[in-house]
Amino acid sequence: MKNLNLFRNSLLAAILGLTTFHASAAWTVNGTFCQSNSDNGQMLLRIRPSTIGMIENKPQCNGRGAFELTGSNFGVNDTVYPSSVMCNSQSQYQAVQTTAATRDIQSIISTLKANKKVTINTFGSAFTFNTADFSRVCAAIINQSAPAFDPQAAYKRDMEKMGYEQGQDGQWRKKSKPAY
Repeated sequence: MKNLNLFRNSLLAAILGLTTFHASAAWTVNGTFCQSNSDNGQMLLRIRPSTIGMIENKPQCNGRGAFELTGSNFGVNDTVYPSSVMCNSQSQYQAVQTTAATRDIQSIISTLKANKKVTINTFGSAFTFNTADFSRVCAAIINQSAPAFDPQAAYKRDMEKMGYEQGQDGQWRKKSKPAY
């Protein structure tokens, strides 16, 4: 009986140990995204070839108050990338940060593949992600080709369609039409 209790306790300890490891390194495919929580569970990282999104798992915008879409930056292993961030009713009052520049996303995916752990700096904090199983679990998602998307080129194209031109000083002005 004593050996049975010892075996049961050892088995329980082993199972709990494996579950703890699995919880921190659990990349999963969710629809068109591959995602994982940070080691401390405070950030969700969602990746696909055309978008990377980070969702802060703290309610009420982590006490910062609601804000609309604004420009921001985040870092992956000390490399900084531009992004957009918002926290409002649309995001259920959780801070959401995204980037859609294809070359930046491919660079981030390469960093995740090449390392066992990465640190993402955003929202004034550093979040560590275990990426040991990233390449294996996310292969179906990250190996898809994504159309190249350059946000600056898209912005310039949209401004020109609306009848604006960019001057030598970089400012946009409405094109004047000839008088008849």
